[in-house]
Amino acid sequence: MSDKGFESRESPGIGDAPLPAGWQWRTLGEVTEINPRRPPRLNLPGESLVSYLPMQGIDEVRGTIEAVEVRPFSAVAKGFTFFREGDVLFAKITPSMQNGKCAIATGLLDGIGFGSTEFHVLRPRQNVLPGWIHIYLRRLSFRREAMNHFQGAVGQQRVPEDFLRSVLIPVPGSLTVQRQLLERVSSYMTEIGEAREYLARIHADTARVLPAALAEIFGPAAAPRISQQRVVKQLHEVATLARGRFSARPRNDPKFFGGTMPWVQIQNLPGEFNKYIIDSMDTLNPEGVSVSRVFPKGTLVISIAATIGALGILNMEACFPDSLVGINPDTAQLDTGFLFWQLRYHRVELERNAPGATLRNINLRTLNELKIWLPSRSEQRSIDSYLDDLVTNLRHIHESYVVDKALLGQLEQSILERAIHGEL
Repeated sequence: MSDKGFESRESPGIGDAPLPAGWQWRTLGEVTEINPRRPPRLNLPGESLVSYLPMQGIDEVRGTIEAVEVRPFSAVAKGFTFFREGDVLFAKITPSMQNGKCAIATGLLDGIGFGSTEFHVLRPRQNVLPGWIHIYLRRLSFRREAMNHFQGAVGQQRVPEDFLRSVLIPVPGSLTVQRQLLERVSSYMTEIGEAREYLARIHADTARVLPAALAEIFGPAAAPRISQQRVVKQLHEVATLARGRFSARPRNDPKFFGGTMPWVQIQNLPGEFNKYIIDSMDTLNPEGVSVSRVFPKGTLVISIAATIGALGILNMEACFPDSLVGINPDTAQLDTGFLFWQLRYHRVELERNAPGATLRNINLRTLNELKIWLPSRSEQRSIDSYLDDLVTNLRHIHESYVVDKALLGQLEQSILERAIHGEL
């Protein structure tokens, strides 16, 4: 590529934003060849190995190619997108486009590759670098604009080629300036990447804390270290278990809904760092309640289908379907909060023993016969309080992780915006 600048040209009307001296507004159609045709003479032996890139091969966070497959030419010769080394690949379909699936094609066998038909291919022309096109397309503001031009049915919407051809991009007048800015961007992105890896390690470490604490308390070798009391009973001996109910058909008949009784489903069970069920998917009217079963506030609810072992404690009176079981402990023997954590520990066992391939479930007998450790009530309350405090701290760490991760994303976008306008 030449280092010679573009010829002088007035900025189009949309390009009223001030640019550094020597920069110009150009359309992507002017600075790239969009979806270039495959070379007519590309006729390799069928057994020749070539690079193949599926959509999932692009890391949407880093904007890089992470996994390239190798396939025989005969397997990709028809029906796939062709590209070559240095082309910029941009996902045109939702949700891959919004997620940031965009990368420069590098490391290809013999400099050529094939990939998903849902890629737009942009081949930079003279006086523009692939990296410059890449950071332009990686900006969240560009992806939002592209969404406004989607075409197609919901769920299969795509960015049209005409939009890419007409959209404006600010272009420095020389490759030297582009290289300098791209080097700065790369340096910043390296630091952001290191920060992301550090956050990921914290997140992974945080995820291991609660399982380790539960195993230390409830594991087979742990009880003697926590308490000398070794009383163990089956769950049905210390609690009343009852499946939810909704006998009417069809289940979604609107005549049963719209009242005041919360209708809890699996989706309402709390996440990893919460204990209580505080909302419902819908509400039942009196007719709906009459074909269901009401469980009191404080009932421990556990899933026996789909998301097996997910659980929570009702923070209100509610009804729920037979995919959920309500458990009310004998308070003279067993504290509800303590049982919550013990069932949380047993969740892995319940999932492992669930029969079925796709529609996995467990029956009430499995829960009834589950062995429950019963230290003294004071010890139960102490353990419940300890684990509550632990999870509260873990939740705060997780919330900080989410915030910090979002801030890194915002910082990355700020760097790309500043670079593309010559402000970096």
